[in-house]
Amino acid sequence: MSRNKVFILTALAITALLATFYMREVIQNKSATEHSQEQEHPQETPATGLWVSNTLSAHILGEILERDEDESSIQAIIEYSENVKEEGIDRGLQEPFDVMEVLLESGAIIESEGNYQAQIDIEEWNTDPKEGHEGSTIRQAMAAALDVTEVDWCANTIPADKFADFYLERHRDTSATKSEHLASIQEYVKCESGE
Repeated sequence: MSRNKVFILTALAITALLATFYMREVIQNKSATEHSQEQEHPQETPATGLWVSNTLSAHILGEILERDEDESSIQAIIEYSENVKEEGIDRGLQEPFDVMEVLLESGAIIESEGNYQAQIDIEEWNTDPKEGHEGSTIRQAMAAALDVTEVDWCANTIPADKFADFYLERHRDTSATKSEHLASIQEYVKCESGE
């Protein structure tokens, strides 16, 4: 083989090798960039109706307790809880339902030095069934709390459970993401949404 042919074949082999390394680097950089962008902007899935309902209840109760300067709202919840528990005892239930106990032990309500606040991040609630805090039990206690309290900071005073119902009737769109619903819930609860 002549020297020129060897030189040309060697040059072609080196060029092919460099092109392979270049393409591998381009692909790796593109993959790293896409992965970085996915971490910065993860694809959100639609929120479930249950998530929307729980988050809405937590935010409404949070606002109620934050504005509860005379403690009438927390007292209404405590009194209702005691009445339900007494009725359960009277009916012979071994473990009557205790609304406040469920809300406190699950972390849905946090008490500190006599002050109460709602845990609005429902992911922080203790929903471990081994500890008796299944999601359905917490939802039942949360519904009871909203049933005996009022939203009085908007244009008209309205029972808190009805305030929640109005939102849920208007926002049944389950294709919206958690962040979209969360923004909507926050505006609604603060009475900034115009609804």
